[in-house]
Amino acid sequence: LSYWECLNSAVENHFGTLPENERIELQPLLNWHLSNMEVPCGTTLNNVSAKYWDVDEENGFEGDHSLLRKGYSAVAAHVAKGIDVEYGQLVTRIEYAPQRGDQRQRGAEEDKEKDEEEEGLGGRKVVLIGTKSGVQFEADKVLVTVPLGVLKADVVTFVPPLPRRKREAIEELGFGLVNKVAIRFDRAFWPTENDYIPLLSSHPRSSHYVFLSLYNASHGAPVLVSLSTSVLAEWIESTPDAEVVSHMCAALERMFPRTYARSRPVAYCVSRWKSDPLARGSYSFLSTAATPHDTHALSAPVADRVFFAGEATSQCHPSTVHGAYYSGLREAMRMCGDRKWES
Repeated sequence: LSYWECLNSAVENHFGTLPENERIELQPLLNWHLSNMEVPCGTTLNNVSAKYWDVDEENGFEGDHSLLRKGYSAVAAHVAKGIDVEYGQLVTRIEYAPQRGDQRQRGAEEDKEKDEEEEGLGGRKVVLIGTKSGVQFEADKVLVTVPLGVLKADVVTFVPPLPRRKREAIEELGFGLVNKVAIRFDRAFWPTENDYIPLLSSHPRSSHYVFLSLYNASHGAPVLVSLSTSVLAEWIESTPDAEVVSHMCAALERMFPRTYARSRPVAYCVSRWKSDPLARGSYSFLSTAATPHDTHALSAPVADRVFFAGEATSQCHPSTVHGAYYSGLREAMRMCGDRKWES
């Protein structure tokens, strides 16, 4: 059952009791609320589980939102200090030798097949990682952190194939799309005391619904950022930058017809996460076919050699950067045999 089916039933029951003029007046507000719920999921509410759509709500952090002025790349650069990182190596194959008798992720019907695969690999004690360039790496263990979208695309070959339960989890979990359009103007034409500028529309899912002002967080930079999912995010994927920027500016001009005329865009940035072969989307969600058990199955190690991290493997903080970060710490402890990861 989707969250939209439940919500729509409740909304229809309530709206049906209102006069038509009130329904017309409230519809744009309802559309905005729906968009505000869909962006954290990265998809329409039709695709989201009614039972588990906010399963992580009780684990949310308190306090104000924060902005990383140097972007999330600053976080990656910090945690990578002192680590030998091989850039430009696109992994296409992970070949691992299951330990004999490993039963943790396989049923009885898979035992014979697994043992035969082990014999075929010669009982190696290493993991072989193959890349598109032909370079091959060897390791005792490997941590897979590619986005769920990449796992769904099946562009990394696992030898032997991943256990059936993990493949099912990859299929059942949803992977959404959120795109951003950031525009820097020559001057601020909006109320700069507001960090969030909502836009009510009678055309849900195909219109911008909120603009984030970076004016205060960046000490005066006249930048607005739009977040979109669903129809608008998909449209951005296949539309030239100039048209995307023009579409956003037109919405802003309708909101601020007097002050907008005295400004102009001077720079912009458009994301297209679905088109990025290293992402193929934005972040995960629990679909109508998924449960938290699928998240657990995705995070489970294979043969004590192949480990998995990333926001889609986090049961407490899915769809978030901190969820991805914590999952990395979890797997680092697990790979080292530290039982603290269980807590």
